[in-house]
Amino acid sequence: MSKLQEKIELYTSEVEKLGLGLDVNLLAAITKGLGPSIFKDDAEKVSSSDKKELETVKNNFLIKKLGLKDSEQLDAAIESSIEKIGSSNRNKYRAIFYTILVEELNMQSFYIEDNAEEDSVVEVKEETPEVEEVKEKALVVAEEVKEEKPEVTEVKKEAPVAVEEVKEDKPEVEEVKVETSSSTTGVSSLTSLTSGFYSFTSLTAQELLF
Repeated sequence: MSKLQEKIELYTSEVEKLGLGLDVNLLAAITKGLGPSIFKDDAEKVSSSDKKELETVKNNFLIKKLGLKDSEQLDAAIESSIEKIGSSNRNKYRAIFYTILVEELNMQSFYIEDNAEEDSVVEVKEETPEVEEVKEKALVVAEEVKEEKPEVTEVKKEAPVAVEEVKEDKPEVEEVKVETSSSTTGVSSLTSLTSGFYSFTSLTAQELLF
């Protein structure tokens, strides 16, 4: 158990003994807000017989800390707190005294809002590792993409080879053209012979005898 938690339990048991019925969560928040002062004997307690110290409580805590304006209401709240905790009580713990003041002046929201902000900060910090995991996964994916890029380069290298093969195939086309031309010449010669044959057969017998 931490020293802070020990102090909170001490103050809580004191509140129960005095029958003050204070909000335990509010008491814990105020105790935490007092910081190291609760571990010093002189600073841990409030001396109600010392008017200078009571003025310090009003100026430093009620006005500066809580942001309240100086008024008779503040003085009345201090007097009420002394009565509730007991004027003859030597253990006027500052955390308990301040908790009574906060409830007297209905300033609980000051500490409730602060605690809510702290909780939200803790939640964000707890979620941060998940964000880091997402970043790491993104880097892995990026590396995989980089590794796949050489395949594109290989395709580019293969493309010129295919072009050269197409160029080498062109002479065959020329040969086909030459063969076509030769075939055309043969057909023309055959046509001429056929025409001569028909011309020969069309001659009459007399022409032949002659």
